Amino acid sequence: MSGVNLSKASDWVQLTNTLPSLLDLRLSDCQLRPFIPPTPTVNFSSLLTLDLSWNHFENTLILSWIFGLRNLASLDLSGNDFQGPIPVDLQNMTSLSHLNLYWNNFNSSIPNWLYCFSHLEFLSLSHNNLQGTISSAIGNLTSAVSIDLSGNELGGKLSRSLGNLCNLREIRLSENKWSQEISEILKSLSRCVSDRLEILDLRDSQLHGHLTDELEALVYIQGRYTKVNIDNNTKENVTLELVKSGIFEFGVLLELLYKSLSSASSSSFLNLFTIIVSSLG
Repeated sequence: MSGVNLSKASDWVQLTNTLPSLLDLRLSDCQLRPFIPPTPTVNFSSLLTLDLSWNHFENTLILSWIFGLRNLASLDLSGNDFQGPIPVDLQNMTSLSHLNLYWNNFNSSIPNWLYCFSHLEFLSLSHNNLQGTISSAIGNLTSAVSIDLSGNELGGKLSRSLGNLCNLREIRLSENKWSQEISEILKSLSRCVSDRLEILDLRDSQLHGHLTDELEALVYIQGRYTKVNIDNNTKENVTLELVKSGIFEFGVLLELLYKSLSSASSSSFLNLFTIIVSSLG
């Protein structure tokens, strides 16, 4: 029912509670009313998928009835303008394999309990104004296939335990304030992620330093392309080093999109373009 105007359906939770065998409920962008009368007992505990994204609820109190859905595997609460910390009652929903909290305003740090979700395959905390550092406990998310932490205020150094996430295919860390060298991140990821990783996004992250041989370790040499985006970091020569390294021969697709060409001289940009063309040839 996604996209249907349900702004007048003030009793939608109560109606849903009359469907005990319901497995999948998708009410994205339905203009649902933010005030929900209390539901004594959740009668649809068999629910596996719940999508309430883009309803702009704002207040997390509306979520109280959700926390009783212990069998839920997929929960999408993106685009709801929620304020404050990530609700602590989510920690009991350990059966989740898909958690999307994209585009809210959880103005806090990432809670430690979130790193205990051993079944989690997809996690998006993108664009939430999250702060603080990433705990080494992120290495416990061993089922993770996709992690998106982009568009926050996260800082410090990324833990080497990222290298424990051997199922990881996509990791987006862009638009944060990491204070470390790019080579450190590449070295961590090369430990056991290298044969699966397809997307690594580090753009606009205030990274620095020099690229080393670790990048080659991120490439699975069987015709698969790894998309590496380091655009808009501190040094132009990082991009030049990346191209000159000859990684194109290993099938890496580099997204080298300079959004601020004014910071690069015309000669250096021509040099970069020439190197890319010759490498692809």
